[in-house]
Amino acid sequence: MWRLTALAVLLVVATACSGDDGGGGDAGPSGPTRVTGAAPPTGTTGPTEGSGGTEPAGPAPDACALISSDEIEAITGMNPGVGSTSGGEDRSICIYEGGFITSVEIAANYEASKEIIEQDRPIEPVSDVGTEAYWDTQGQLVALGDDGYFVGVTIGARNEAAREQAARIATVMLENI
Repeated sequence: MWRLTALAVLLVVATACSGDDGGGGDAGPSGPTRVTGAAPPTGTTGPTEGSGGTEPAGPAPDACALISSDEIEAITGMNPGVGSTSGGEDRSICIYEGGFITSVEIAANYEASKEIIEQDRPIEPVSDVGTEAYWDTQGQLVALGDDGYFVGVTIGARNEAAREQAARIATVMLENI
């Protein structure tokens, strides 16, 4: 139980991976792996210059409510299992039993989160998802919406198929905010 609690605290799709011992990896026959890292700074409200979007309407919506397990399975071909929500006012994280992770956070935290990740590992821009999006080498995609929030999807696999699946999941999440 303590691992799940620690994982919930450490897992934010838009995170910096700093010396994690749970490390990600390519998805094996049993599905995706977990990716851990340190949470980005919080405490700001509303979007910052260059963060895109508008002022969020309130606290971050429940990440588990933005896309169902059935929708994830339809996109990935793998059943993620039941999702469990954690987080607070600025962010909501949904950790699925199968290792998938989705999150939603206020847009004001986007630039700081992106900078933290860029200091630790390479990121690649992704087009056609939100107003801005990127994919990192730990198997996670982060996409900024135009509604005051950004979403993240951690699949764990580090290949083009996983990147495309994460983009499709992020698109559904952004549409449901």
